[in-house]
Amino acid sequence: MSGEHRSDVMAHPGDSGSRRAPRSLFLALLAVLAWLPLPLGSNRPWSWSLFEAAVFLLLAIWSFGLAVGGWQASRALRTIRWPLGLLAVWLVYQWLLTVPLPQELLQLIAAQTYAVIVSAEGAGVSVVPAIAIDIAAAEGLLLRNAAYLGLLLLVVSVVDSRRRLLLLVATLAGVGLAESLYGLAVYLSGNSFGFWQPNTTGHHVVTGTFVNRNHFGAHLGMTLALGLGLLTILPQGTAEHPGWRAGFRQTLHLLLAPGALLYAGALVMAAALILSHSRGAILAFVLGLGTAVVLSVLRARRVTRELRVGALLLVLASGALIWLGSGNLEGRFSDVGPQGSERLRVWGETLAMVRDRPLFGVGGGGYQWMYPSYKGQRLIDLYYDHAHNDYLEFAVDFGLIGLALILVPVAWLVSGMVSACLARRH
Repeated sequence: MSGEHRSDVMAHPGDSGSRRAPRSLFLALLAVLAWLPLPLGSNRPWSWSLFEAAVFLLLAIWSFGLAVGGWQASRALRTIRWPLGLLAVWLVYQWLLTVPLPQELLQLIAAQTYAVIVSAEGAGVSVVPAIAIDIAAAEGLLLRNAAYLGLLLLVVSVVDSRRRLLLLVATLAGVGLAESLYGLAVYLSGNSFGFWQPNTTGHHVVTGTFVNRNHFGAHLGMTLALGLGLLTILPQGTAEHPGWRAGFRQTLHLLLAPGALLYAGALVMAAALILSHSRGAILAFVLGLGTAVVLSVLRARRVTRELRVGALLLVLASGALIWLGSGNLEGRFSDVGPQGSERLRVWGETLAMVRDRPLFGVGGGGYQWMYPSYKGQRLIDLYYDHAHNDYLEFAVDFGLIGLALILVPVAWLVSGMVSACLARRH
């Protein structure tokens, strides 16, 4: 393709005569990725339906190109074919939970679910005998998970050159910056306007265009990390002799170079992340940044560019705290509070749900229907349709078998990323 090097290291050896996915498909993929956070984090039926339709359409185009257009699968796709295969098995497993079963078999493999169905039928409610107690919700979640896997497949297949990779990273980081600017504007205006719907989370937190501050924080933690990745590959200037003076001069060079705009963007994103007050997102970002720095030092056995960028980020974060303050962030970390104590109690009750249905769970989306019977007579103000802990909720919905089917390929992919980080040359 014009402007893209066919000899790029991400291309498969010997594929110089093959056709890659066209630029138009790559740009369409970028558009989908840029759009996803905007409509309330694609966390409403109409918005996730658009997401599913877009991904499946792009998958159909890509599959047609592979079949009749002479396009070639990327090397990256071949490298991770086993984790992708396990994720596909996970989707099949979710579908099997929705298949109607003879009641005798259901009683044998899922006695608790069978008891719920018998109870419902005794009350005059017709229920399809399947492991998933809410087949419609399970099928909807299966469709979304298939779209997520399809998105991963498209990214690995279509982003097959260094140029495309940089454009992808820049796009995602740019969307994170736009979300941060919007979220801070709403925060500083006292929530006087909102995107798609009025802001209901209060003036004390930044949520961007997301429904939930934790969703916003998670998205921002990932996109801020990508922005820092861009900072680490900026031109480093002339070589310097080791020492603190050389490190100081290189740090000044980083701040005064054209990449200073990236640092300004990182400052804005760090401020928005802090003001989201999402403890999980902040801790996850700090852990991820620390892991990247440690891996970089282990690889180079010396002070690295990643370490300098990480130190600068700490300075930027301190600047963000001075600039906008931290709101009630200290209280969020220092005091669990009534809501935190309630959540811990919910987790304990969720573990009881897992113990009762350890193998197969209750099917996707079933948590909200089963939880009320486990909280007993205890009155709570919040309606818990989720466990607020993905691992526990996965175990409830899909059982320990389903949890393993998602954790094994994810661990496989993470292991591969760590190995690639230690072996990389750039």
